[in-house]
Amino acid sequence: MVNPPTNQPTGQPLRLAIWAAVSSKPQAAGDKTSLADQEAAGRKLAAALHAHVVRVYTIPGHTRDLIFWSDAEAAMPAYRQLREDIEAHAFDVLFALDPDRLGRDPALSNQVISLVEKSGAEVYLASAPHPIGQATISHRYIYAIQTVRAQEDQRSRVEHHRHGITARVRRGLVAARWPIGYRQLRDPLTGQTTGASLDPDQAPAVQLATRLFIAGEPYSRIRTALNTSPYHPPHSPTWSYSTIRKILHNDTYAGYPYWGHTAATETSPHYPALWDPDTHAAVIRERQRRNRHRYHKSAGSPLAGVVFCTRCGHAMSRYNRHGKTYTLRCSTHNHKSQTGIACHYNEIKESTVIAAITGYLATLADPAALARALATTDNTASLRTDLVHVDRRLNDLSARRERLALALAAGQMDPQIYRSADDTLLADVETLQEQHHHLQILLAAAPDLAARRTALQAIIPIFPDLIHRSPPAQVRTLLQNAGLRIECEAGAITSIQLT
Repeated sequence: MVNPPTNQPTGQPLRLAIWAAVSSKPQAAGDKTSLADQEAAGRKLAAALHAHVVRVYTIPGHTRDLIFWSDAEAAMPAYRQLREDIEAHAFDVLFALDPDRLGRDPALSNQVISLVEKSGAEVYLASAPHPIGQATISHRYIYAIQTVRAQEDQRSRVEHHRHGITARVRRGLVAARWPIGYRQLRDPLTGQTTGASLDPDQAPAVQLATRLFIAGEPYSRIRTALNTSPYHPPHSPTWSYSTIRKILHNDTYAGYPYWGHTAATETSPHYPALWDPDTHAAVIRERQRRNRHRYHKSAGSPLAGVVFCTRCGHAMSRYNRHGKTYTLRCSTHNHKSQTGIACHYNEIKESTVIAAITGYLATLADPAALARALATTDNTASLRTDLVHVDRRLNDLSARRERLALALAAGQMDPQIYRSADDTLLADVETLQEQHHHLQILLAAAPDLAARRTALQAIIPIFPDLIHRSPPAQVRTLLQNAGLRIECEAGAITSIQLT
């Protein structure tokens, strides 16, 4: 027999509010029953108590892993509505399946319970039932234990998910959704993902975007080319900048799926790569070129992405002084640089920079001087040295793991100690394998010195005239491909070099 609450007037029906929450949008979909099941359980309790359901609070997809009530209100309207109803004394009992529904973090779930009880109402958790109106301090202890246990369960689920995704990526499978250009393949018996095949309707679009990207075309032209092509993006009538950029910055197309900082160290055997090693290296070089040469308000400048501020390292922007003189100015002089120091008003005449470039290129007319300048940009030797060191450390770790295994097999080591030591070594191996893969990519994407020599030899004899008779976009592309970098400070050139 359920007793009525002590603060409920005789003859008045009990007012019950139901709290239903799920952690992801798919759980709240129409074909799911989680939210509906929670509401049904609350209404079943209401029927047993002859209570009237006055409110159903629903959270259709949020992890609720917040600590402060104000943050919960900002992210989920249900918490704001709950607070307003608590202040208005709109219900007598708040029903929830367990404290995990009220908040993933004990701090938030305990705030809900405290605020409800402070108003004179009470919380009824189906996971720790009690007679209505007879909640005691012991129930608060039970709630506290449940909230801590729920938090630990959540941490365990997150860690298990992280390990599962990491292992999946290292096996050569994508973490979640396959990128544009692929069709997912599943095992017909288990339904598990086994890999992917090329999508004949989407893969040509990726290949077209890749070719244009490597050729140095801006994203706007790549987008126009795709929108005028027979290929259409999924779930959208037109190609967008963000979609194209995601494609061109996704190493999954080279056979290396990744998730966060974890990436496959070998090409995946589970799907065909759209980028061969040479194409992948060219894509990486182009990414690096574009990242180094971001510029601001300089679309019409032939020196965009070539001239930088000495103090903050940001690109210089082009400005027109009263329609007569072009100047280059630090693009972040009124912001804080990456070092956190406010940059200064750094400006230099464009003609001064052009004259300095002309003089520098003249010094490279001698083949021996050009060879020396190019040699300073070659970092492949240091990369190969680092690769050798990583390989030696990997071999050392492999030998240590083998010695541990032999000691275990000979009965000279406790199994738990072995497992702990081997797990530590295995984590180090995985880290070094990722470093090895990263170094290999950097080596593959190292600047092509022969191509740079050819570009410089083409620019040197015609540079002063090139500025005046060629489109700015063509000039800056030639200078960027040649690896030229100029730094300025207080109206003067501080350095000119090849990078």
